Formats: sequence, structure tokens, C-alpha cells
Amino acid sequence: MDELIDLGLDDLALFARVVEAGGFTAAARRTGMPQATISRRIAQLEQRLGLPLLIRTTRRIALTEVGRRVHEHAHLMLGQASAALGAAAEMAREPAGRLKVSAPVILGQAFISSIMADFLLEHPKVNACLEWTTRIVDPLEEDVDVAIRVAQPPHPALSVVTLGRTRTRVYASPGWSGPDPSCPADLAGLEVFGIGRALEADEVSFMRGGEVTTVKIPRRMMANDVQPIIAAAARTGGVAFLPDFAAPVGWRELLTDWSTSNHEITALSAASRGALPKVRLFLDALKSGLAGAQRRHSA
Repeated sequence: MDELIDLGLDDLALFARVVEAGGFTAAARRTGMPQATISRRIAQLEQRLGLPLLIRTTRRIALTEVGRRVHEHAHLMLGQASAALGAAAEMAREPAGRLKVSAPVILGQAFISSIMADFLLEHPKVNACLEWTTRIVDPLEEDVDVAIRVAQPPHPALSVVTLGRTRTRVYASPGWSGPDPSCPADLAGLEVFGIGRALEADEVSFMRGGEVTTVKIPRRMMANDVQPIIAAAARTGGVAFLPDFAAPVGWRELLTDWSTSNHEITALSAASRGALPKVRLFLDALKSGLAGAQRRHSA
């Protein structure tokens, strides 16, 4: 890196300007620098490299083979420098542009929709594109600014913001009339509905402090979204496994000392996007909004 600094990145940039302008005279007009100064600095660059970059004639310049190779890289360097300056300038401006967000269906419906609505109200120059999905979205491979995940390990190249945690608990619907279970084993044989994958085994592990117990509980229905679970349990007067943030008002928690999962909720973004104002401020809004919603739910 020190060698690049000694070489003079500004002289490499000036060389690219000369080539793209088509000569020293045109480059002087574009840059506002004296032609003699430009010519001297390019000559000094060639001297430091120990190789000729340009073939000079009275009418025009031409690139040597080395000059063509150096110009290719110098041109890319200018593009990256322009992008860096643009990112810095955007940091100082009001958040604007399209914000693409992906989240699990459950979280999207329960929290993210309202958080995004408030965010759009506060930042009128931001446009949102939301995807509620059950698949794992990779911000490194897809055109997504923020991907929200539950219990999914992130790629080490991603920027990670921890939004909170969620537990899955047992809730009785308003029509539930049976005796309250006193331990997880009492759930076996009841009308139980569960959030989870269709091919998931009937065994459910319950946690209480450092204690873990596993019970076989056949569920009447399973789904990867809370809405069909809530609807079915409410219609039949059954009980349901639900994330703690998704339990409807009026439903009563059973086995309050036990939970069946404890997962971290994270927001992931590529490092190149995470510094943008629209992304950075939305991550802040997510963290405070999710924390506030969970506090209200637990109150």
C-alpha cells in the first residue's frame, strides 16, 4: 500500500484523464491545470514506473502496450473513487431511493409492516419494496438491502444487527375449556396446533431454565405462518404453539415457566449497503420498533 502512495495515485488518475481526453491540451481544458504541469507529472509517473506509457507526437498521443494495461486499472480506480465520494455524499443527504427488505412471513405481518409504515412517513423520499417469504434470502447474492432472519446463522461477510429474541410458547384460545396442563406431558392427546414445518417430528423439546424435557405431541395441524394456526385453534377451542410476539389479544399462556424455542432475530445487510442512510436509519427503526412492540406485548 505504501508503494502505491509513493507512486502517486493522483498521477495515475491524471494519466487516465489525459488518455480519456485524447491528449494534454484537452486534459488541461477539462481539469483546469496548465498543460506543462500535466505533461511534467505524466513524465514523472513514467520515470517512477521505469516504463513509457505514451507515445507523443506533435499532433496526438498513443498508448504503449504498458500504457494500455495501466490505463485499464487507472480507469477502474477512478470509478471506485467516484463511488466512494458518492457514498460519502449520500451519507450527508436525506435518505432517499428504494429500500428492499426481506423478512419471514410471521415477522413481516406482526412487526415489520407497521415499522416500515412509520419509517416511510418519517422519510418521504424513501420507496419500499417488501418481500415476506419462508426462504432464506442472501443479501450478498440478491438485490436486497436488509434481510431479517430468525435462528439463521449469518455469512461472515454480512453486517449483522441483533434486533431481539423470540420464544415459542403454548397459548389457549378463548374457547379452550379443558384443565390447564401442569407440565408439558399433559399436552399429549389435546387438540394442539403448531407453528413449524409440515414434516417436522411430533417430538417437542421444552425448556425451563437449564431443564429440558422432550414430549411426543401429535399436532392436529402445522403451518409455517401463524394465521392458519390461530384460525384453526380458535375455531376448535384448542391450544397452539405460537411465537411470543404473535399471540392474539385474549389468548392465555399455558405452562408459563416453559418455552419450546429461544431464537435470535437479526437483520443482515451487505457491508456496501449498510452504510447508506436509508439502510442505517431503517436498521435503527427496526431495533427500536421491535423492542417497543415486544415490551408492549409482554406488559
